[in-house]
Amino acid sequence: MIGLPLGPPPPIGAGGANFVQHDQGVVLAAPGAAPQPLPQAVFDLWSAQEAAGSSLGPPTGFAFPSASGTTIFPFLSGGVALNSVGVPSLVGLLAGDLQRYFQPEDNSVFLTRPIVGTVATPIIGGTAAFAAMRDDIASTSGSSDFAYILSWHCDVDLPLVATVPTSTLRSPLSGCASRGVQVRSMLWAGDQVPPPPPIITIVEPEVGIPWRLVKDFAKTKTSRTVNDPAVQFINGLLASGNDAAAILDNRHLPVGSHHQKVVIVGTGGKLIAYVGGIEVNIDRVPPPVPSEAGSPLFDISVRLEDAGAWLVLNSFVLRWTAHPNNFGAPLRGAGLAVPAPRVHS
Repeated sequence: MIGLPLGPPPPIGAGGANFVQHDQGVVLAAPGAAPQPLPQAVFDLWSAQEAAGSSLGPPTGFAFPSASGTTIFPFLSGGVALNSVGVPSLVGLLAGDLQRYFQPEDNSVFLTRPIVGTVATPIIGGTAAFAAMRDDIASTSGSSDFAYILSWHCDVDLPLVATVPTSTLRSPLSGCASRGVQVRSMLWAGDQVPPPPPIITIVEPEVGIPWRLVKDFAKTKTSRTVNDPAVQFINGLLASGNDAAAILDNRHLPVGSHHQKVVIVGTGGKLIAYVGGIEVNIDRVPPPVPSEAGSPLFDISVRLEDAGAWLVLNSFVLRWTAHPNNFGAPLRGAGLAVPAPRVHS
């Protein structure tokens, strides 16, 4: 879009930004924002605003098409619209345009309407995610709190803090259950699937795969060896008189799995949820594991608070209540309303 770089980055404006000039545009970098490529016309208008004391601020994301046919370049304090012939113009804040990123409500696929009021914190890597999850679970303390887990793998004997051998998931779950916190978990059953035909046919492309190979491959990736002990441990908490229950879940299509990786915590009136690619498994933290090719896997999770966390909670509630083997006391999280938006510092 902007051609080859032409030189080193000079500073621009009073906010600590700099830019790299290219053949047909620039890459603009400002403190606290990811560098963004801009066509020359967009950068020139941004520069003029900067010089006039009406700064648009740093870029806040990649350009996207608008309903009017222009391309919108978003900045912190406004935007620049570039029309089809390359003429830029100023536009206001982009809250309305950002609605293009939301899908409409569709009850047939459990897709709720867009809601506002979410704090989202990205967490990079398993080490940081495990520490945060452990702290949130350990913060629960009473008869209105809960900790829910959906996962492909959930190794309750894996130290969540590498330097602390006793920091396994058993510890915070046992502790919170003993304090009256409700614990629920649904973990993938792995290789426990209904027996299908001897040949599985993939329509596009049309390939016949022996089920034995499919099942053997699934076993190499299955989490049953860690999920079975986890389910037994949580149900053991129930047997000890705690409000705890877990299901080893095999209700999915023959060549399918339950691949959700979710932790939900209700603590002291605050609702928190973790979503993303991090699960409690040894291949998510260093050092490399010989039996897990490519480990440790690099992945990201997001810690959600408030309304976004409620959407995750609602997904758990739907899945738990729909399962024929659900048991234990009713879900405490089932009666929660969407949290009202809060002002966060």
